[in-house]
Amino acid sequence: MSDGMLKEAASRFGTARSKLIRLHESANINESGATIEKALYQYEREGKNFLLRLTMPQYVNFELIPGEADWVNYLADNGVRVPRVIPSEKGNLVEIIEAEDHSCAVVCFEKVEGRPIDFDDCGEWNGELFAEYGRTIGKMHALSKGYAPTDKSLTRMQWHEQDWLESSRLPEESLARRKCEELIQALHTLPEDRDSYGLIHGDAHPWNVLLHEGKIVLTDFDFCESSWFASDIAIILFYAVMAPMEDMDRTSFAGFFMHNFMKGYRKENGMNAFWLEQIPSFLRLRMISKYMLHYPEWKSGRMSEKRQSAFSEWKRKIENDIPYLDVDFSELG
Repeated sequence: MSDGMLKEAASRFGTARSKLIRLHESANINESGATIEKALYQYEREGKNFLLRLTMPQYVNFELIPGEADWVNYLADNGVRVPRVIPSEKGNLVEIIEAEDHSCAVVCFEKVEGRPIDFDDCGEWNGELFAEYGRTIGKMHALSKGYAPTDKSLTRMQWHEQDWLESSRLPEESLARRKCEELIQALHTLPEDRDSYGLIHGDAHPWNVLLHEGKIVLTDFDFCESSWFASDIAIILFYAVMAPMEDMDRTSFAGFFMHNFMKGYRKENGMNAFWLEQIPSFLRLRMISKYMLHYPEWKSGRMSEKRQSAFSEWKRKIENDIPYLDVDFSELG
């Protein structure tokens, strides 16, 4: 992020470049090296803290960001704990800054109170929290059923339009590529009715969650999409099992997590046995999308040893039709 770009971004949201504190940058690693895709800065104004998110065009389609902002503010207006999007000095929820060699989209959020989950604390990462997690997601899904954008242009992409599901990311002869195409074709046959399909977070894993006074705060809606509510749950579970409780193996933890999660979820939204039985397919979809997303990094030889181990396991399971988790989800119905 150039200093000139940061200065202009700060100005459009009523602050100065000198007040911006860099918090985080996200990079994409490929054969050419690392490229910054997103950066997050904090600043204070009139006693309140705000976050500026600067996004580069290779990370997300700028035309879709207003739809994200509208969705987030709709959730905030209806009682879901999320960082509200704040308009610029000109009243825009999204500002596009053009430079000679690149551009970026800037969004300002209220800084919400909360802290990351302590996965090593069994007094925190436990069944009670999983139920609250489920209740929060259930409330979001229930609200999704009644959501209509304030303008027809404020739309988000469909699940299959995400660029990491482009099978061309993989070599034509790749077995994983064929498995991906087969899964997408099968998912297209599922019903897309109001009670099962709508706008979802799309990436509400535990590292995109904050805790405040025992309540869940959802963050990072960059990849919200139209998809099945069961897919949103599968995405959460996909990552949750990466932090199992110390006295459980991954399979046992998955069952325990889902039992409590769904107990909270059903307080806000219903889900029948049919959709719970589709969760293995949605887990497979996330596994395939992660494999495809990180394939260029693996091919470049720049992948860390830890990620390489996960990548190899995804490859083995994808190519041999092995479920991501050995869990009977029908028991949750």
